Amino acid sequence: LITTKTMYKKISWIVLDWKKLWRTINFPTANIFCEDENITDGTYKINIIVNWKKYSWVWAYLKEKKLFESHIFDFSDNIYWVNIEVYIIHKIRDNKKFSSFEELKNQILKDVESAKNTEILAMTFWTFDVFHEWHKHYLLEAKNFSDKLITIVATDKNVLKIKWILPKFSENERKNEVEKSWISDQVFVWDEENPMYFVEKFKPNVICLWYDQIWFSEKLETFLHEKNISSEIIRIESFKPEIYKSSILKNNNK
Repeated sequence: LITTKTMYKKISWIVLDWKKLWRTINFPTANIFCEDENITDGTYKINIIVNWKKYSWVWAYLKEKKLFESHIFDFSDNIYWVNIEVYIIHKIRDNKKFSSFEELKNQILKDVESAKNTEILAMTFWTFDVFHEWHKHYLLEAKNFSDKLITIVATDKNVLKIKWILPKFSENERKNEVEKSWISDQVFVWDEENPMYFVEKFKPNVICLWYDQIWFSEKLETFLHEKNISSEIIRIESFKPEIYKSSILKNNNK
């Protein structure tokens, strides 16, 4: 069993025109409903996507009201009734009652500082042969669940072992294509001698696997348990597999 202090959820909802109480203490918030029973009361560090741009927020969840109240860093746009995507990536603290608005304001300042000083690291693993929108979606989703993304590219030998066929492009060519997308902060080619080398070296908070990525995942869970590394494993949903699948694109490019 892999235990972790972080939690990774994605929510999509419309920002509500709520009471605007937080504006009175100079912390305007965006509010959305949430009915996920697995999310507990608390204040969280999150990333959100607003009009295709990524921002960092501090967000308080009030389970009884099924309401998230959030404060975004350095943001003043009016986004009432705009649909946003929320990536919950780190719980800062449990909720508590405050005796005054001044005490609440001081706590929010601490929460903001905590969120800014907590870097969440994600890691991805894939072949990335014929780099396309399918791969970009995978990397972007992983990046949204983190502050920094490290990507590991399978070696030619890895691909031959798993798929019984060599990739169309070499490992260094595939690595260069991932780097050129400017999504991942660092890109490495897999270590043949020690497959778990980069996991042990960087100890990512979250490891993002593709929805049907089976090879390596079972070994990964065992390794994390043995090394007492508290990485959470999440699966990224499929993205237009009828169009953006490497085997289909390879056939089309023949």
